[in-house]
Amino acid sequence: MADDSSAWQERIAARVEQESLIAKDVWNEVADKGVVSSKGLGIDGRRIFTLIQKVVEDEIVKSLRAESIKKVVIVIHALQPATPLRVGDAAAGLRYSQLNISPKSRGIVRSRRAALLGYLRHDGVLISAYQKDSKLEKLAGFKEYLSVMGEHKTLLDKPIKNVPEKYWGATYLVQQLDDSIYAFSISAEQAGMVGVKTEKVVKPWNMWFGPLLDTEVSKRVVQIESFLKSEGVDIYTYLGLDGRTNE
Repeated sequence: MADDSSAWQERIAARVEQESLIAKDVWNEVADKGVVSSKGLGIDGRRIFTLIQKVVEDEIVKSLRAESIKKVVIVIHALQPATPLRVGDAAAGLRYSQLNISPKSRGIVRSRRAALLGYLRHDGVLISAYQKDSKLEKLAGFKEYLSVMGEHKTLLDKPIKNVPEKYWGATYLVQQLDDSIYAFSISAEQAGMVGVKTEKVVKPWNMWFGPLLDTEVSKRVVQIESFLKSEGVDIYTYLGLDGRTNE
């Protein structure tokens, strides 16, 4: 039997709780308030946020297989092409090292790669919007990314002129069976950035989750959607919608 949006959220909550009790508290807060910050969690905040992101990706793939959600659009908006798609299966240890991914984070990146590849196998639309760079061909893992793109037509390569830091992260639009749209979004420094100088101060990450009618969620999605649209990427067209709507 098809699940409604509440059941979908409950499955995510159950999975998050299995992973970490701290992550459970973070998820409960974002589900309740629409937005949560990693401030106060220290360096562990990044791992917790990425862990929740991994769970959401896993549950999206499972829901697509079960046909319990209608349609999904994932947008990774970052300085460089999506990190999990730049880690190949061969010589993976070396690739992780080249991408500056710590041994502690490799398991999550590996799981996210598997989830995103599973998503693409179900013809899910994944938009990889990143900053144009003349040196991309030399970027660690770029050949692997091109290989994945060659295998999956729904991996949409969108190099754009500039991606300011406030837009770094990823956004997920999930259309439920009743046509309501839920969004999950995260603002974060990209894992595996190569050749990019970042501040030593650990800045808080932010996470949003809920229906588009939620005030905090709507503000975040409008911010990302407007920025990408100004760069020629209209994310709503991939949901078959004309402009922002959830009414």
